[in-house]
Amino acid sequence: MNHESSHTKRALVIRAGRLGDTVWGTTAFEPVQALLGKDTLIDIIIKKGMRVLFEHDPRIGTIFEIDHRAVPLLFCKTKRAVLLKSMKMPYDMAINLETSSHFNSLMWFLRASQKITAAPLPLEYKLGKQHYVDYLRYTLAQGIPAALCQNAEPSLRPPNHIDIPALIGTSQEYICLHPGNSLLAQGKPALRSWPESHWRELVNLLAIQYPEMRIVLIGEKSERTLSEAVAAQHPNVINLAGKTSLQQLMAVLANSRTLITTDTGPAHVAAALSTPVISIFGPSNPLNTRPFASKNGWAVAITKSIECNPCVRTEAFNQCKDNRCMQMTTPADVLRILEDALLKRPVQPVIYE
Repeated sequence: MNHESSHTKRALVIRAGRLGDTVWGTTAFEPVQALLGKDTLIDIIIKKGMRVLFEHDPRIGTIFEIDHRAVPLLFCKTKRAVLLKSMKMPYDMAINLETSSHFNSLMWFLRASQKITAAPLPLEYKLGKQHYVDYLRYTLAQGIPAALCQNAEPSLRPPNHIDIPALIGTSQEYICLHPGNSLLAQGKPALRSWPESHWRELVNLLAIQYPEMRIVLIGEKSERTLSEAVAAQHPNVINLAGKTSLQQLMAVLANSRTLITTDTGPAHVAAALSTPVISIFGPSNPLNTRPFASKNGWAVAITKSIECNPCVRTEAFNQCKDNRCMQMTTPADVLRILEDALLKRPVQPVIYE
C-alpha cells in the first residue's frame, strides 16, 4: 500500500470479477488521475486472489479483496472496511463498475465527493458490436469529462523485480503460448479450446521459422498435462504451466515478444502490459471481448465466421458437440500474422480468416 496523507487525493474503483474483468476495470485509472491529479491514489475492490496484479503498482492505495460480492453490506467485512475508511477519509471519487446490484448499498452510504455507477449495457454492446472497454469509457464519462475517457484503456504495471532469465532458465527472446483456458482448467467442456494437434503443429512451425527464439508454455497446474503433450520432443520448448504465480506470469508475459492464446484471462493481462497478443476466437464474440490493445501494444483476434458463431450464452453453445469454429483456424493462419505481431504492424483488431 502506498503512503497516504490528509492532502492526498483518493479514488475508489470497484470491479470484483474474474481475471479479464479485473484487467478491464483498470480502464478507469487513467481518466481518474487525469481529472484529480497524477498523484491520486486509487483504492480498489477486487476478487480474492487478484491482489498480486496490483501490489507493486504505484497508482494503487489500499487493496480490498472480496470473496462473495452478493453478501450484504451488514455482513460483509470487506464492504464494511471500505465504508469505515470513507468515514475517516472521504473519497474524492468513487466508481462502481459492477453491472449487478451487489455494491449498491455500499455506494449509497459511502462518503465520496462524486460517485459514478455503471451505466446500463448499451444496445450496441448487447448486439455484439461494441467492446466492453468502450462501454466502460461510456460509464466513466457519466462523471468525468468525455475527452479524458475517450482513449482510456486497460493498463497494468509489470513487476520489474522478478528475474526472468532465472525464472525461465534462459536469456533468449521467447514467444509465449497458452494452450489451455479457464473452462479446461475447471474440467468443463472446452469449446473455446484450440485442438491439441493444432498447438503441436504450431510449435513445429515456430521452431522452424523462428529457431532463434524459445517457446514458453504457460498455464495453470490443471493444464500441465496438455502443455506436456504440446511440448513433447521439443527441446526448444520451456513448459511453465503450473510453475508460476500470477505475479510471475505477469513478468513472463511482459517480457515475451508475443502471446498466442485463445479467449483467456492471460490474453487480457498481456494486452494490458503492451505485449502483442494473437487470440484465437470461436464461440465468443471478439467484437465484445477480444484483448484490447493499448496505445503502445498490439492485439488481434482471429476467428472463422460460420453459421453458428458466436454462440456463447445461447442454447447452441450448450448443445455444441463439435467446435468447428475453433478447429477451422489453422496454425498456418496464426503464423501468417505472427510477423505483424512481432513488428507491431497495424492490422484490423479482428481478422476473419
